[in-house]
Amino acid sequence: KIKGYKKNSCTMIALGNALGLSYDLSKKVFQSFIMKSMFGDSILFSKEKSLTKQEFTKQSHVERVCTALSEEIYYPEEFTTLREYAEENNKGLYLALVRGHLAVINNGQIIDTWDSGDRTIVSIYKINKEKALNLIKPIAKYYGLLNSEHFNTKRGGITVNFNVIEECYYNHNG
Repeated sequence: KIKGYKKNSCTMIALGNALGLSYDLSKKVFQSFIMKSMFGDSILFSKEKSLTKQEFTKQSHVERVCTALSEEIYYPEEFTTLREYAEENNKGLYLALVRGHLAVINNGQIIDTWDSGDRTIVSIYKINKEKALNLIKPIAKYYGLLNSEHFNTKRGGITVNFNVIEECYYNHNG
């Protein structure tokens, strides 16, 4: 079972599954993220004030984090579903934003806490895992989470084990 799993946890679960991060580290990335540096080689993050859950689950904030961690952004044709995109793009790692939800596509396979394959895509973020992990390392180091418990790329991410899986939706007010 995931520590602290609640509504809107899909952001942390998707990032964790994509990069092999713990739930806690994934949450810190979303809570403390400010912006990617001007040169694109680092992430600026707040060391003083973390965003509230309502703030860091706003779709606009999730989009900024995904943009900073990605090497390319795609806006598929209207009404392309997650499943269609996964079938057509069977190589590579992507964070996929559908309305109110974030999922992972890894080599054509949708990794999610529920069957979101029929949801229409808002945007797709192609992830270079090594580059994204290097951007996250300073946040992990600052919060004392730069260890195999929280930052383990071999593990493959958060293990989801639910009897009943709830959908998670973002706060759309931003």
